[in-house]
Amino acid sequence: MIRFAFLVAFLFALLVATPVIAGIQEGVNALGRGNYPKALEIFQPLAEGGDWNAQGFLAHTYKLMGNDREAYAWYYATAKCGSKDASIELSMLEHKVSEKTIEQGKTLGDIYYDRYCR
Repeated sequence: MIRFAFLVAFLFALLVATPVIAGIQEGVNALGRGNYPKALEIFQPLAEGGDWNAQGFLAHTYKLMGNDREAYAWYYATAKCGSKDASIELSMLEHKVSEKTIEQGKTLGDIYYDRYCR
């Protein structure tokens, strides 16, 4: 009985996660084609839903677009949520942007953290 319950729970989790994984892959494909607006369209709702992977890809998309403030904000929020990858990206970005960008990014990142960290 316990095995059956575990199997049902596992299959349900897989069913729920599959669209998110497919969405992430679609966003990565858009990034690979240089279609940043499409990548944003895909990653934004997933990131706002609390998906750390989407948040990291969203930050990376903003970084590629040259929007350092948004990139910093999303990396900052995701790092505060506990993502080690985002912490690494954040530390690398800090050496490339101004103090003003960092300050604005932290302020915005705190808002994103409060809204979207799950």
